[in-house]
Amino acid sequence: TGDIRLMAPLNGTLSTSTAANTTITSADASVKLNPMTTSGAEGQPAYATGVRGTGLQFDGVNDYLCTGTNGTCADDEDLDTGGTALSVGAWIKSTNTLSNQGIIQKDDISAGTRSYVFYLSGTGKVNFEVNNGVSQAGSGNSVLSNNTWYFVVGTYDGSNTKIYVNGSLDASLAASGNIINSTGRFMIGGCNGCGSSGQFSGTIDEPFVTAEALTPSQIKHMYEVGK
Repeated sequence: TGDIRLMAPLNGTLSTSTAANTTITSADASVKLNPMTTSGAEGQPAYATGVRGTGLQFDGVNDYLCTGTNGTCADDEDLDTGGTALSVGAWIKSTNTLSNQGIIQKDDISAGTRSYVFYLSGTGKVNFEVNNGVSQAGSGNSVLSNNTWYFVVGTYDGSNTKIYVNGSLDASLAASGNIINSTGRFMIGGCNGCGSSGQFSGTIDEPFVTAEALTPSQIKHMYEVGK
């Protein structure tokens, strides 16, 4: 659907770990073919049973994927959507929902340029933030349970940020302006500059980014197809 910037099926051989400092050119199945890399010798997520095929299991300490090559994270302008339309989402199964955990983000803390952040808060709720120069962050209402698959989506349409859980609207917050472009890395399962406190603990499958605000019916369909 629309302007897809990333679609990552995260398929691999079950129960095997990704290799250290390795570029995964097949991570992105969108037309952008964004190369992604593991985070280094100590951060190697393992392929685990996903919603369809495999996903990646992150240890909550130092595992994540980032745009870049050979263990070096880098900016990727394909994941800067700019404008007033964005959707991000994934299937997630956390082993510890009551901790801050990055799901998807495009951020450069050192340069102060944050585009968008999609994460679990320490309250077990999904949070979605877009930045037009000022942080505009919304929190979901549903408290997620441990070891349970959820399809979570965040959308922005220039007027509101919305959070969906399992195909249903969970929260909405008024927001406006063009999303700024970030010079930072794009990450799956991690939080740039958060240390171990922001790493995802559990499995992520089929993360995506699109430069349009998906409709409720589109999100519901994606959930029904995947569940």
